[in-house]
Amino acid sequence: MKVFVAFTYFFLSVLIPVGLGFLGVVLAPDKLVADRQMIQSLKKDSDGLEGVLTDAVSRERLSYPGALAGAIGRYERGVVRLLVCRDKEQAKALFKSYSQKAAEGAGAHQTSGPNYHSYTIPGTRIAGRIELIDEAILHAEASAAETAEELIRHSGIVRPNPKANWMTEVFRTPKHFLLVTLSVLVYAAVQLPIWNRVGSWAAKIGPRPGIIAVSEAELRRRLLSINDSDVPFQVIEKKGGTLEAVWRLADAKWAGLASLNKVRELRVIQLRLHEGSKICRALDIGKSVKATADGLELGFSLSGFFFRGIIFTQWEYEVQYGITFSDGTVRFGKAYEYRFDHDELQKPIVETIIGSGWEYRPVLFLSRILGG
Repeated sequence: MKVFVAFTYFFLSVLIPVGLGFLGVVLAPDKLVADRQMIQSLKKDSDGLEGVLTDAVSRERLSYPGALAGAIGRYERGVVRLLVCRDKEQAKALFKSYSQKAAEGAGAHQTSGPNYHSYTIPGTRIAGRIELIDEAILHAEASAAETAEELIRHSGIVRPNPKANWMTEVFRTPKHFLLVTLSVLVYAAVQLPIWNRVGSWAAKIGPRPGIIAVSEAELRRRLLSINDSDVPFQVIEKKGGTLEAVWRLADAKWAGLASLNKVRELRVIQLRLHEGSKICRALDIGKSVKATADGLELGFSLSGFFFRGIIFTQWEYEVQYGITFSDGTVRFGKAYEYRFDHDELQKPIVETIIGSGWEYRPVLFLSRILGG
């Protein structure tokens, strides 16, 4: 039941803010709306420019694949391009491809949001703003991002949306991007110690009743003495007093057909003892690295994973065959094989700890500041 409660909390703590953000994007009114009369006029007469970008110094028609009509207006402070599509769905599809092409060369200097894309091309005096408004795409370029936005607002194609509100400012413009990012970081910082405590509460195992707790030094001695037992792992003492139960599942190299392979699988439980509270904090760590060098294709592949946290249960089995080198001979056979059962690693440690009158407490972070 505790595990169910913990997973429910983890799920909701992520789902609720993400869901609220998604609803905000969906429900927020657009900042601008298109001039319907002008859009319809362009649809009926794709060759006409009457009433379009009238404040521009010069105007001309613009053709672009996927658009019904288009126009380009050159101003003293920049340029505005207008594309009109058959309907909103076509405009949405064109907006994505058009934005990617228009922002080529911007690299990391670009941001996107609901129905807008902004970019700055390094080494030039070009800042662009692309907006999707109904079935129209407006693209302005100027020497500054603020100027590009202003050119769109005063293009005559759009007008302020009377339904716009505070949600529009937060979710439909980049104005509060830093504030939203900071809020997400603060929320995550608050949740980290809570997740740690909830996970520890769900996974902790109390001391066996009726047993007087031994000293830290005695428990440390008992944990290290596990090495004398028939167990597939080793308990070692690290700097700072932390103990580690290390299980090397696989550490093998073998040759395949014109390829060299290497695999390393490691599972660790870090243990930190606290004399005052008689609590042993435990952090599960998993490491995996698999590499292959292919001589035929002169290629190299690398895969793996790294995990730190609380493991409630885990079982793995893997076997690989290949051409191996052993005792100076080449043979085809089993390159490596491993089976891992987290309970098999955890059980002797837990039994030693709770049998010594201490609490076994899995954590996401060993640091007590983060709730460990």
